[in-house]
Amino acid sequence: MRRPAIAAIIVLSCSISASASNFDAGGRLGDYLDLVASANAGEARVEITGVCASACTMKLGARGACVHADTRLLFHAARDADGRFDRLGTLMMLREYPRRIRAWAKSRRALDSQNFTAMSGAEAIGLGVPDCDVRRGR
Repeated sequence: MRRPAIAAIIVLSCSISASASNFDAGGRLGDYLDLVASANAGEARVEITGVCASACTMKLGARGACVHADTRLLFHAARDADGRFDRLGTLMMLREYPRRIRAWAKSRRALDSQNFTAMSGAEAIGLGVPDCDVRRGR
């Protein structure tokens, strides 16, 4: 599969406002694997803000990932096209997370069911994900 070149800086947003715009509910795992691989190939910045659910959380695995303190990350197990638990997909998601996020997900069994397990951006920052606001010098 070809991976497109990416500019040096890219902002990949999963945000939500009072009007619920830009909510990133995730999607196909392959799309997010490609996104992370492309971002890593170009050393792109991957900014996670607002609400980032499901496969969107795989963006945490990008080398250039950062998160805002008020971000809400929602984790759950992967499912196949028929809506059933997908063990391989779940392992793929888990593998993409940084080590401390992976340990958090395992300890809370965040990928054991279809129920969402929430993590705040502040908590992700506490687990080592860079703070987007600090990177920008705010």
